[in-house]
Amino acid sequence: MVDPAYRALMRGVSLAGLALALSGCMGGWTPGAGVTKSAQSPGQEALASRPERKVEGSAVIADLAGRRSILPAGSSYDHIARAVLAADAGSAQAELRVKRLTAEARSKNWLPSLGPSVSLTSLSSVATSLLLNQTLFDFGRRKAEREYAVADVEVAAVTLSVDANRRVFQALSLYVDAEAARARTAVALDALSRLSDFDRIMALRVQGGVANMSEQTVLRQKLNEMQATLQADRDAELLAASELDQMAQAPVSGSAGLTELPGAMPGVTPLAVRLAEAEKERTIAELKVNRADYLPGLGASSNLGKGGIGVSGDIDNGLGLGSKAALEAVNAGADAAVARVAQSGQDAARKKQALELKIANLDRQSAAQADVARQMRDNLRRFEQQYKAGVRPLMDLVTQHESLAAMERDLVNMRHERARARLEIARDLGLLADGAGI
Repeated sequence: MVDPAYRALMRGVSLAGLALALSGCMGGWTPGAGVTKSAQSPGQEALASRPERKVEGSAVIADLAGRRSILPAGSSYDHIARAVLAADAGSAQAELRVKRLTAEARSKNWLPSLGPSVSLTSLSSVATSLLLNQTLFDFGRRKAEREYAVADVEVAAVTLSVDANRRVFQALSLYVDAEAARARTAVALDALSRLSDFDRIMALRVQGGVANMSEQTVLRQKLNEMQATLQADRDAELLAASELDQMAQAPVSGSAGLTELPGAMPGVTPLAVRLAEAEKERTIAELKVNRADYLPGLGASSNLGKGGIGVSGDIDNGLGLGSKAALEAVNAGADAAVARVAQSGQDAARKKQALELKIANLDRQSAAQADVARQMRDNLRRFEQQYKAGVRPLMDLVTQHESLAAMERDLVNMRHERARARLEIARDLGLLADGAGI
């Protein structure tokens, strides 16, 4: 099957093709119009003629602006998110403004261009005048340039939303790290207090000849390990809190407590998919420009100094043996752009499903481990009674308290890992910041 664009190229080389272009000025041109052909590929459908897109009516930008943060108002998460966004340097905002101005300039590219014309009239004199150029027919090149500028704005807008949500996620991750370290510190302090009591009792037993030095040595080693764990948790809390305050340019690390986020968030398109869609539109527009470079164009010019109007036709990239392959490459590029959107959707769905499965597993493991911890506390109470009755050695109590502390630390980590997974889902969906406020 002969590609419709290449068929148009062959027609445009002859005088009959030029006449067809003139008639196309009046009624427009659709690749393959009136040609019987097989079903088009997704890329060819994307390249087909369609209503021109504008920034003001962009569905992508409207979708981004309509997104609302799921962080409960007044919560610690919300307080931190607002502070971090307010302290943002704004490089992404500046980039978006540049793209908007570029799109505004491109929107006027259909107007005639006016520029100087300089010609050598003789060996000793130069004549200058103004030359007015107007494109009559260009196989959609200028329209594609405008669409490219619109898509460029959309890409910048999605990038801005991605950047804002990533920044909020980074800040809230630091907050979750600080909260986890703070909770582990409380567990370590409680365990250290109990081990210190046991160490005091062991010292008295050694002095009284009831226990030997080897038991005291083992207990002191466990006590030192718990002190090191406590210090590591305190250092982790201080580090995360200081990084968070630096990001927010304000002391926000004093907030306390985790915020429960909504579980089900159906119907929200992930930002990665929105970005892939915007990049697809930009790629399609760029490919349309490239395709137009291989097709004949028609323009009119008038020299305002000399008078008269001229009509000229040309092919920007000329006519060569590689023209057909170049046009086929345009279709292949469009197919690849469409495929990337589909792949992005699959990747985003798979990642969201993995995070939801991770949360479900953490919930199940936490419930099971919390039940084991309750049983261990009951056992500890019996152990203490047996120890006081003289039927249970002190080191059994030490081992049980050490195991309980390790289990409670695991519970803390799972609870905060679950909170981070919820934040990841919200980040990928672009729901950590109000779209209109970014």
